[in-house]
Amino acid sequence: MCLATILDIITTVFLLVTLIVISIYTYQTYKLRKETTKLRQETTRQTELSLRPFIIINAFKEMAGISQRLVYKNIGHSPALDVETESFDAETYILNFKKWGLVEIGEMQDLNPKGELKPGKKDAYIQAGPPLSFTPKELNKRNNDQEFILNIHYKNIEKVSYQTQAKISRKGIEIISTGKI
Repeated sequence: MCLATILDIITTVFLLVTLIVISIYTYQTYKLRKETTKLRQETTRQTELSLRPFIIINAFKEMAGISQRLVYKNIGHSPALDVETESFDAETYILNFKKWGLVEIGEMQDLNPKGELKPGKKDAYIQAGPPLSFTPKELNKRNNDQEFILNIHYKNIEKVSYQTQAKISRKGIEIISTGKI
């Protein structure tokens, strides 16, 4: 074997080893970048959750246990901004709610729905006035199968929009969904 052939073999082996090392390095860098992206996404999600308000709807019993009011509460880690509840139809009445500008962390307030009689309707089972009672007994008086879907829209401090959707029936209050809009 001549010296040129030996140098060609050594050069080829060196290039193959270099190719293998670069391939391994590239693969490891790809895996590291993929893991870093996952970590960054999780960190972003954790930050978002720490800035997120959570508005829930609940029934609140008064001390004597006689009446039950419908209330909202912010159980999140941030105040809720531009909070409003969609009006909805309840057979003979359109229920309207006041708009709240800000709901602080832990704040609980009455929803205080007010009814407006629809044109052409004489009977109404929901009336304007004091906060309505949402006990199963009172809902049964109004209509056995009536269910209300209540949507509350709100934003976090970064103006990201969220919605909480609750179903109110004689069986109670069920949070259907909560999340970004």
